[in-house]
Amino acid sequence: MKSTLLRAFLLVSVLLVAVFFWAGRELDKMYGALTPRFTDAEVSFVDDAIQIDNISVYRVDSGSYIPHQTVRIREGVIVSVDSTAPPSADFQRIDGTGKYLLPGFVDSHVHLWGSKNDLLLYLSQGVTSIREMMGNPDHLDWRQSTVNRPTMLIGSNKVQSYGTFNALFTRLSQGHINSYDYSPTYELFDFIEERGYDFVKIGSMLDSTEYVHLLAAARDERIPVVGHIPLGIYLADFLNHRQYDIAHIEEIVKLLIRSYDREKERNPTQAGSLEEYVQATADQVAKKLHRDGTYVTTTLWLSHSFIDQQVRLDSTLSNLELAYVNPGLLGGTVLTSRAVGWYPAVNPYRFPAGETAEETEERIQGTKDYIHFHALVFKSLVANGVKLLAGTDANIPVAVPGFTLHKELQLMHRLGMRTPDIIRSSTRLPCEMMQQACGSIEPGYRADLVILRADPLQDIGNSDEIDGVVANGRYYDPDALAGMLRMVANLNRN
Repeated sequence: MKSTLLRAFLLVSVLLVAVFFWAGRELDKMYGALTPRFTDAEVSFVDDAIQIDNISVYRVDSGSYIPHQTVRIREGVIVSVDSTAPPSADFQRIDGTGKYLLPGFVDSHVHLWGSKNDLLLYLSQGVTSIREMMGNPDHLDWRQSTVNRPTMLIGSNKVQSYGTFNALFTRLSQGHINSYDYSPTYELFDFIEERGYDFVKIGSMLDSTEYVHLLAAARDERIPVVGHIPLGIYLADFLNHRQYDIAHIEEIVKLLIRSYDREKERNPTQAGSLEEYVQATADQVAKKLHRDGTYVTTTLWLSHSFIDQQVRLDSTLSNLELAYVNPGLLGGTVLTSRAVGWYPAVNPYRFPAGETAEETEERIQGTKDYIHFHALVFKSLVANGVKLLAGTDANIPVAVPGFTLHKELQLMHRLGMRTPDIIRSSTRLPCEMMQQACGSIEPGYRADLVILRADPLQDIGNSDEIDGVVANGRYYDPDALAGMLRMVANLNRN
């Protein structure tokens, strides 16, 4: 009897260990960590002192160009910008005739997951800085060990509030940090900062009391609190506290929707539709954000893609740069069909099976309304001068790293934002937020630059007419940029 129980125990133990390792491998596959990765030796660039001749230099402060300028770069820094610099054998020269020089673009909301090759995608699209919004030790290692990459600001994994079982599960499966494990609150800041992260990222499941404590403690700590607005926070709570950065305009939309629902529950006879409520309160929120100096990241293109993912996913995918998307992310995993997968069988935004036509139509209308509310909130934020940062939520379906930032800029323009302000939101402002010496073309600033063949002031769609990129002083010519894309596509096929 004892030997039978022992054998059963050993069998169950072996099965549990096997399941644990299988699940870990499936999650690694889903997050793209099993895809072959590039090495720096495979990427070509010029690391000498360089001089860009006869180019139109964009001035972010005035929203205009200074023509026929010569820009000199040495040891990763802009050393001069003028029209009189003589030829010099000390600099490798680049002909900028007929071209436009802008500060390198910044994507203020990305998710690398396990996909190191995305670093090349960003460079290929003129994105010279990124803000990773759910960091892990791999990202910290890439920042230290990889030469060919954008500058990386890396936040902690999500800080949430969970009971014992959920805390264990989410820590093992997603790396989430449980706020209840840290008391007093400053211990959480110490934990995150000691590991090398640049800010505290908070999630939607953070307890409302913990949220207030974190924001209060952030005033005395050296790293900011950024991210979601927790689901337990309503409009009145939000107006009484200051958050350094809000990770999506969508977070404001959700705040207003749940605040409206709560008011209707408390007073069912209250007049006014949800749309009227959003219109009436969006300015109130925007004025508060402007007064506080809060940054808000856009991620509008992703939210606007929800309807396409629901009703025409196949055609949506056919128009994307899928060759460059990590195949692990595209295919997801059998462990969960509503995580980061892009294809129809695993896409998180697809409709539940078995819905009636009426239910589907109602869901579609709800998505259209949701997108409309984003536009209303965005226009209020713009009108009230809130500090907007262009961001994409890259690698959340169907936001392609690097490429989607240009679509984000185009959507911001269609929704009424001025082109100089759009450029500022993707250059100067995020550098200001990151406290980095970038986002401007002037001596002493980091040499993060993008050379364009066409003027984005004439058409914001020209932001992707890229003829060369300088990232931290390293120059990548058109052949090098094309080579990056070929390399990533080839690695994805292996």
